[in-house]
Amino acid sequence: MSRRLRSRCEAIYGVMFTAPEYQGAHGLDTAQWYMAGRVAPLGAVSAEVACAVLGTFDPRLVHAGLDGVWERLSTDAMVSLKLDSVRPGLAAAVAEGPELAEAIALLSDALGAAPFAGAPLFAALSVLAVPPTPREHLWRLCDMVREHRSDAHTGAWRAAGLDPVEVNVLNELWRAVPIGAVSCRLMGWDRTDVDAAIARLEDGGLASNGAITPAGTELREEIEMATSAQQAAIVKALGADADRLLGLLDPWAHAVAGAR
Repeated sequence: MSRRLRSRCEAIYGVMFTAPEYQGAHGLDTAQWYMAGRVAPLGAVSAEVACAVLGTFDPRLVHAGLDGVWERLSTDAMVSLKLDSVRPGLAAAVAEGPELAEAIALLSDALGAAPFAGAPLFAALSVLAVPPTPREHLWRLCDMVREHRSDAHTGAWRAAGLDPVEVNVLNELWRAVPIGAVSCRLMGWDRTDVDAAIARLEDGGLASNGAITPAGTELREEIEMATSAQQAAIVKALGADADRLLGLLDPWAHAVAGAR
């Protein structure tokens, strides 16, 4: 259930990537907009702290996205600008009405049961002021779901003995997408970093000839299960309303995905 919830919330959160601001605005380039926007709820943290929290990104990309940003823009301003950027996309994808109010109530109650331990980004989002409109409130709650799972996922892959490049590459093999499509293009790692990670995965029996092995698939599934286990309180709090919430989120998730 937690994986299904994350997929819907991830899609709705993704409206931010359709915003023109994401391509650069307010004196920030795309990397700065992403990094500053994501960690702003934590305060004006250094790139080193952001690297520890974000986990799977190349530290060089994190530094490029944060160095000098807080001298030009406050964290409160960044949080507000990010909300402003998603407003038009949400208006196009999410209808106002009783269904939206119900989804907000269900998600709010479920997230109220989520543990803070090991979830710094989730905890930081949870103490921000409630966004001013229902659509933005839903978007913030979706962000909280995805960040709670992201924090849990970091603990799971670290406990499995993987490093940041290895887990990126293992994910690409698991999803059968081209190597480097995520690890290099989105996460910032060099091809030399990726090639070295592939070699380590092959030495560990997790990959072979450019494909994931049964052992690699088993480990990747174990990581997902360990991640989901850390979100058990959310699922338990939803109880019999879980399918209802997924049904409410589905059309909005599809609408946002269709606009990207």
